[in-house]
Amino acid sequence: MAKKPLDYYKKEITLQDLKPGDILIFKGDKSFASQKIMQLTDSMVSHSALYFQDDPIKALADSGEKGLHAHAIGTEKNTRQIYVSRIKDSETGKFFSDSALYPVLHAAKGYIDQDLRYPYGDLLALALLILFGKVSPSVFDLGKITKALIALFKVLIDETIYHGQHPMVCSSFVYQCYQDAANGNGDPSKANKKLKLQIENGDIKSVKQGALTQENDVQTLFDWYAQHAINNNLDSQVLAELEEDEAEEKLTKEQIEALFEDAFLENGKESVAFSAAFPKISDMNPLVKKILKLVAKFLKIPGEKISELIEKLRDMQSLFVTPNDLGFNVTNTEKIGYLSIERKDDNLEGDQITTKYND
Repeated sequence: MAKKPLDYYKKEITLQDLKPGDILIFKGDKSFASQKIMQLTDSMVSHSALYFQDDPIKALADSGEKGLHAHAIGTEKNTRQIYVSRIKDSETGKFFSDSALYPVLHAAKGYIDQDLRYPYGDLLALALLILFGKVSPSVFDLGKITKALIALFKVLIDETIYHGQHPMVCSSFVYQCYQDAANGNGDPSKANKKLKLQIENGDIKSVKQGALTQENDVQTLFDWYAQHAINNNLDSQVLAELEEDEAEEKLTKEQIEALFEDAFLENGKESVAFSAAFPKISDMNPLVKKILKLVAKFLKIPGEKISELIEKLRDMQSLFVTPNDLGFNVTNTEKIGYLSIERKDDNLEGDQITTKYND
């Protein structure tokens, strides 16, 4: 049963109570992606952000419809409710000083300055949950969802990877800022491991059990693809670069979202094994091969054989953090409270962004 945020975030707070570095978790809205993210994580939240600065204007940083940027925030009636948590030293139980959190905000500033454009953030979060989360195959038509995933990763590669960008979903961005700080932002001598967000019982778990050999071991859709590739000797050949199909139409975000909507089953069916969901297994061979290649290219995973690719992708699963994880599954944060804010749609202009987190 989904946790009710107000049972955990009990104190009503104001904008003045926020501190740069605070983790902001947003109550879900009525959009398709938001609804499905909540469904697949059994939660009431679907977005996250980092409170970034107090001045010259109060602002958060997040990965949203217009990319990864800073946005002014304010208080208005009937605005979206958010829940605020704050990292603390797991040894002393005390909050970190502003200077100790500087590396986190410095990392965030670096991503903001890159002007990263991720117009598919919500759909990407949904795709990662479908691929790597423990999702019953009875939730969607597996053939249709596979084609929707392929369409999404194709356009993401075309629009981001080929331009030197590496998309992060909203929660991964928050997690990554703390991860960068924990690692010293490229300088090991400045690493502070206490700044790593410690997640337990996450929505997307790492599966490090070697090559799958039994159907009962299959826990995620990605595991099914992996097992299918191994069983059908799809890893017996070296992975080649994807050949562009000139006849294959480039889909818009709206068209891809429509594919996802069509793939989800309204009422669901009785739980079935992934292998039983495809009546014609041979028809899936090219789709499985294509999606494994696309996901590998998207995540910039080097490797020649599919079996190698599978293990490397499993090792990366822990990086896929959900808003629900940040709100409820982090063990070294304290739940500060809740408030309602308005997040301005326009990206914050350069002269409105603080310079205190520059080099």
